[in-house]
Amino acid sequence: MASPSALLWVPPRGPPSLSPSGCVHRGMPGRLGPPSQAGLEGRWVPPGEEGYRLLKEYSSAFMVSQVLFAACELGVFDLLAEAPEALGSAAVAARLGVSSRGTELLLDACVSLKLLQVEVRREKAVYESTELASTYLARASPKSQRDMLLYTARTTYLCWGHLAAAVRDGKNQYLKAFGVPSEELFTAIYRSQGERPQAVRGLQDEWRLGGPRVVAALDPSPFPCVCDLGGGSGALAKACMSLYPGSQVTVFDIPDVVQMAKRHFSFPEDERISFCEGDFFKDRLPEPDLCILARALHDWTGEKCSHLLGRTYQACKTGALPGSYSVCITLSVCGVLHLEPCS
Repeated sequence: MASPSALLWVPPRGPPSLSPSGCVHRGMPGRLGPPSQAGLEGRWVPPGEEGYRLLKEYSSAFMVSQVLFAACELGVFDLLAEAPEALGSAAVAARLGVSSRGTELLLDACVSLKLLQVEVRREKAVYESTELASTYLARASPKSQRDMLLYTARTTYLCWGHLAAAVRDGKNQYLKAFGVPSEELFTAIYRSQGERPQAVRGLQDEWRLGGPRVVAALDPSPFPCVCDLGGGSGALAKACMSLYPGSQVTVFDIPDVVQMAKRHFSFPEDERISFCEGDFFKDRLPEPDLCILARALHDWTGEKCSHLLGRTYQACKTGALPGSYSVCITLSVCGVLHLEPCS
């Protein structure tokens, strides 16, 4: 039985072969079941014991996340997307400048997760990306989610490591995770010059795919002047423009984010999108026909959320259009859209 820290159980002797699950086995093919039965660490689960199977899946799910995060951080998917042909693990390791053994284990783990596919040629395993990886994990793809995954790995994942303490204390754990007070949210998220654009690019990744659906469900067409509070790079504003070209959108965010967005993410060709600096808790807000708060309220206490929603309601123009209102958009993990009018 493999140790709990192992990624894959791969005997070191014998030529490679493929199991029905697509995993690479060396020397003893067929001993490992698919990931749902064996898990990444190769533990065998007795058939028919559904509760035990679920327990093992839940307890080792963090390994799946870490395989995905590590492969993204090391550039595995970018390398294979750019390669003219499938590559062996030694070639991948050499081009990435990492260990051969670790690369072999990581690639085999990605195969078991259907992130990569493997083929044996002349008794040598060679790897290439699956459609999933090429579409969502390669940096050059227009649908890439790489930056959001890296942000999740470096920020969100660290916070979830202190979940028990968060339950005990009833507050976030930024102090333990990053060494900053729990009230200083943006100090944690934008804690370095490198993390700041990473976080903004991550949100841009999500809005690039989800933004058009969110905007279409909201239908801001009756409101010519829109303000996206905490709008970051303006990705949601761009989605609004693509579907409703008659709108004008102001992206409101803290000064550091606005300055970075102007340098790296602005749309100079589109005069309908503008940026405004400020703190939405205390500074003067724009006066649009419609205010949007997307993925923002979950960061704050109930008292602060009530204060912010009151400010957005007051900022919206009254009487300019029938039914002028402010809206909070939230997206659950399953993609459900919630619209909460404040008027």
